[in-house]
Amino acid sequence: MPGRGSRRRSASILTGPGGFCRGSTGWTALAGVNLRLAGTLFCEIAAGWGEQQPIDDSFVTISGPLINGDLIWMATPSTKLEFLARSSISETSLDESAGAVDHFFQLGLQQAFWRYLVLGVYASYEAADFAGTTQLDQRTKLGATGEYYFNPLLSAYARYEHTDFTSSPDPSGDFVEDEIKIGLKFRR
Repeated sequence: MPGRGSRRRSASILTGPGGFCRGSTGWTALAGVNLRLAGTLFCEIAAGWGEQQPIDDSFVTISGPLINGDLIWMATPSTKLEFLARSSISETSLDESAGAVDHFFQLGLQQAFWRYLVLGVYASYEAADFAGTTQLDQRTKLGATGEYYFNPLLSAYARYEHTDFTSSPDPSGDFVEDEIKIGLKFRR
């Protein structure tokens, strides 16, 4: 992230169901730092601005502040607290908007018990603010993870995740979901 400058990106031109030309050109500018403090605190953070100009002039420009970061605190050699932040500008197929500024934040805690068992919990929040509309999609997740290492190549894992999704101003797409995953991981 440090030293990242402007970049151009473009998407292919597609005609959507409403007869709109889809696609855009744009840029993002981010500046950041990478720090290591006292051997227990690690930080990589960048902030800036992004803008996407839709090809179809009936849509407003998608623009907003961007922040990307990863802050890790190793409280002990077996305890890790991590905060993540991610931002991006994404396109959409909505008739009223060409895209949204997306922000994602997550806080997680992992604890290793012995060398073989790692347990963790996390909470995340994600919001997509659609340009030119009042639509705001929000997703909140709470989860717990566990992984048991039989050896460096094989582990068993389990994850529980609760998701709460809301969309305003129309709540017809709102949902709540609970997911459980259990499985084995093979590494090479």
